[in-house]
Amino acid sequence: MSQKVVGKKYVYFYNSRAKCWMKAKRLKNGRLKIVGKATKSEVDRARG
Repeated sequence: MSQKVVGKKYVYFYNSRAKCWMKAKRLKNGRLKIVGKATKSEVDRARG
């Protein structure tokens, strides 16, 4: 079970093993490119 938050530009998902949020960029072809860690406030902003 992984939590996922979909924003406009990025998709945030929770890494339960590392206990942190990761951030992936949404590419035009529908794939995701992992950028790195995301802060809690970033995820809250994406939730809206």
